Amino acid sequence: MLLTLGLDSQFALMETVTTAILDKFPNLRHRKIWVVLFVAIFGYLGGLGFTTNSGMYWLQLMDKYAANWSVLIIAIIECILIAWKYGSTRFLNDIQSMIGKRGKVWIMFWTLMWKLVTPAVLLFILFFNWVEYKPASYGKYVYPIWADAVGWVVGFLPIFVIIITAIQQIINAPKELTLKEKIKFLLKETKEWGPASKGVAQISSSDIDNEVALNRITTTTALIDSEDCAEDLTL
Repeated sequence: MLLTLGLDSQFALMETVTTAILDKFPNLRHRKIWVVLFVAIFGYLGGLGFTTNSGMYWLQLMDKYAANWSVLIIAIIECILIAWKYGSTRFLNDIQSMIGKRGKVWIMFWTLMWKLVTPAVLLFILFFNWVEYKPASYGKYVYPIWADAVGWVVGFLPIFVIIITAIQQIINAPKELTLKEKIKFLLKETKEWGPASKGVAQISSSDIDNEVALNRITTTTALIDSEDCAEDLTL
């Protein structure tokens, strides 16, 4: 059971990493097998250290820091940006353009969850973890300070990536803008933003309130998707 559980977990992790790489570098999509092989070898080499005599200590250290605070912080930022900056109404309209119109209760529920409930719960969990924080330990063994420092660095690596990317985008923004204007400019969606299907992109998200327009959106999407599938089969 443990073997199958471990294999099942790897499916999701491998697909997440390979999909991110292929989305970033579309030219590699026709070489997906090699990308998957590279990710598998990289993960295998990275995991060798956990099979040594001290492997369990490293595993406990990574388990404590790797997916803890950084995930909560990123989730809170995501809720704020999507629900408050982009707008929960606009985001719900985007979803309805794909799955069809939903009732007011459905809209109110998700608006409440994304704007208030989810950020509040995540903030509570994050605050509670910080208040109850204790240095890493395994059994009676207490890790040295440098080990905790390594854990903190590993734990905040995802946030460091976001910060570095944000700085890079600010540097590459139009030079004539001030820092505040650059941030405001970068927080706006680009001209290319919108549904992948051209038929849907031609219809404003405000038309979601019109049931006829919504039916036309979903029908057009289905037709375009079927045509794309037919083209793929032909190729």
